[in-house]
Amino acid sequence: MARLIGHPGSTVLAQYAAAVVYYHLGDRGAASLNAKAASNLGRAHGVMGWPAHASIILARLLVDEGRIDEAIHIAEENLPASMCAGWPWGASISFGLVADIYARAGQPAKGLHMLKSLEPKHYEGLYGPEIYRLHGNLLLDGSLQATDEAEMHLRKATTLARERQMKSLELRAAISLAYFLAPRDRRRARAVLSVVDDFSKGSEAADLRTATALRVWLR
Repeated sequence: MARLIGHPGSTVLAQYAAAVVYYHLGDRGAASLNAKAASNLGRAHGVMGWPAHASIILARLLVDEGRIDEAIHIAEENLPASMCAGWPWGASISFGLVADIYARAGQPAKGLHMLKSLEPKHYEGLYGPEIYRLHGNLLLDGSLQATDEAEMHLRKATTLARERQMKSLELRAAISLAYFLAPRDRRRARAVLSVVDDFSKGSEAADLRTATALRVWLR
């Protein structure tokens, strides 16, 4: 529709949104394709904000290829511009992705600093469940003494996603919470993954495959 209208800004936003969806489905190829298209088209037409958001998705995808230093450079280069325009949910996603990059680079303190700099509205906004989940994981990565606070954030992530019927984000939060609970109580950890039953059989989503395998292992 955005292409038919011929409005570059609308097209860039649609491509970016598609990249976000594909990223969460675990379809790295489609996520990269749409993020590159959004970044290139947006920069060519002077669209503010969204090309930077798209570049941050590309940076996160580079981490999966082991190109961590390059990912950090791109993320840090684009983060200021990503704050210049767009709705709060765009900033929430970008901050979450950059925090995750730092986590995977072995720098949880930087990731926590990123998330703690967000205003409370971002934790309660559209991407709130994922922000809570990342915060909980980063707390665990940064200190073995932060288990109570980490569990609180992970449970908040699952509860918030469930209340909003955001099944994809609920599944991601449930996986993190199950991993946290598993060493102490495998039964409770497996129960957390009951959200798997809400998905259609045959789904190829990466998180669903992970959750299904984890639930089998926890029997």
